[in-house]
Amino acid sequence: MDIIGEIKTKRQLAEQYIFSLEKWYPVKYTREQYIDAICSPGKVHELLGVDAKTVNRLHKVIFEGRNEKNKPQPITQILAYYGYKYCYKCDRCLLDINFQNSSYRKDGKAGECKQCRAEYLKTGIGNAQKARRKARKLQASVSWGQEGITEFYKKCPEGFQVDHIIPLQGKFVCGLHVLDNLQYLSTLENQKKNNYHESEKYWVVSIG
Repeated sequence: MDIIGEIKTKRQLAEQYIFSLEKWYPVKYTREQYIDAICSPGKVHELLGVDAKTVNRLHKVIFEGRNEKNKPQPITQILAYYGYKYCYKCDRCLLDINFQNSSYRKDGKAGECKQCRAEYLKTGIGNAQKARRKARKLQASVSWGQEGITEFYKKCPEGFQVDHIIPLQGKFVCGLHVLDNLQYLSTLENQKKNNYHESEKYWVVSIG
């Protein structure tokens, strides 16, 4: 999966923003010192050796329309200003179009870029964890039968998907997320099968 747009670093974007300002108000520290602080882990005011109120006053000046309720980190606000987001996995700043939408995060975007996510899913571990979360949600996960599941996902052949033989959420029957209930199906076969299980035709006959 190709990256859309230019790859940047936090420092590049911070310098671009801070040095574009016509004036620099603080006298206790320079623009370079401020950039060092916002690009480093830790609290900005402590890194600059001033109190939090002093830094907050500065932020109100240099970040027009700053949301004081959420108080986003300065570097996060700078990235958002240019339409960028930081990927914690590959340590790169990319245009936010390179991130999947996520309703679980404040900015509405996933914490890792699509490229990192794709590489992660290739290992099968990501798919195994996703299936485990779904099983827990449907109360289909049990303590036994879990050994070898991650390895099963990792060994999934190209062009195939891991399928639950007895679906976790079937119309008449529901299976468990255990190794003995897993199989490999081609993408097309899996789409056709969906949440159907062969035994359900007998349920239809008996009910009908």
